[in-house]
Parts: sequence; structure tokens; C-alpha cells
Amino acid sequence: MRLITLLAIFMALTIACTPKRHDAPVPRPTAYPRIQLYDTTYIVPGNIPVSFQVNAQAIPELQSAHDSTRHHTAVWLDIIYPAYKATMHCTFTPVDGKSRAAVRDNRAERMALNLGDNRAERTDLTSVHGKYRTTILSTASHTLTPVQFLSEGPDWIISGALRMDHADRSDPDSIRPIIHAVTADIIHAARHLK
Repeated sequence: MRLITLLAIFMALTIACTPKRHDAPVPRPTAYPRIQLYDTTYIVPGNIPVSFQVNAQAIPELQSAHDSTRHHTAVWLDIIYPAYKATMHCTFTPVDGKSRAAVRDNRAERMALNLGDNRAERTDLTSVHGKYRTTILSTASHTLTPVQFLSEGPDWIISGALRMDHADRSDPDSIRPIIHAVTADIIHAARHLK
């Protein structure tokens, strides 16, 4: 009898000490600060050789302007995202039948080297006018260039790499919204290239 009483007391204490389950979500003790993402409105900067749309809240900064009298001159454009502390470095390279493969292979090799051993999500698309084919690589892995792209058209190869020097790489979730937003901007630009 005493054993049954002790067993009953032990069972009652075990049930009383078992933590209760909460089905309601519980906030984390700390969270990364939410960044206000840019609107999805776009502009075409002047003095570039093709119609390449840039987010209207980003700052397009030409490093060299397009001169229509000099057909074989590359153009460099930086797209600065101040709120993201990031810059997309773009190169517009003129190509012809002789130089196309070399320029394309060089840019593709650079993208692979920038990516290193990191896995990336790949997006391939063709512009609505059918003149440009684009490959976009994006990753939240530890790399300085989490978004890269390569667009090939009839007269120009456009490439770019997003540089994020100040991002906190210890938590990929903290930069994932930025990577998705910039990738969406590049998808929009690639679809409307002409």
C-alpha cells in the first residue's frame, strides 16, 4: 500500500513539474533589424548604351559615359543602394562576332570565381523583346558578391556583381531580404533590356 501511495505521489509531482506546451508563437529574444526595402519603381539612367532599368531609389553613378561616336568603348555603371549598404558594379562591353565568346567566357569565369564553393540559385531568362539572354546567380552564403548576372545581346554583354562589404554574414537571414530585393531588380532589368 505504501508503495502505491509513493508511486501516486511521484506521478503527481512528475505531471505537475512537466512544462506546459504553448501553441502560441513566442518571439525570439533578439532579432535582426528589419530593413525598409525599396519600392519596385524603375528608371533608365542616361549615357548608357542600352535601356537598362535601375531601381528609382538606388543611385546610378556612371564611372564612364557612353559615347555614340566610339562604338568599341566599355561603359561602367555603379548602382548604389544606400539603405542596403551595397553597390551593384555593372559593365557594358561592346561585342562583335570575334570578341563575343571571349568576353562571355571571361565574365562567366569571373562569376564562378566570385562564387567559390558556395551554392547559388540560378535564374535564366530572355528579355521580352527576345534580344538578350540573362543568367542571374544569387546566394546568401558567405561571399562579398551575393548577386551576379550576365546578359548577352546582339551588340553588348552586360555583367554585374553586387558588393556588400558591411553586411553581417554571421546570420544569412539578415541579408536574405536584400539579396531577394536586388535579385528582383536585376530580373526586372533583364526582362526589359533593349
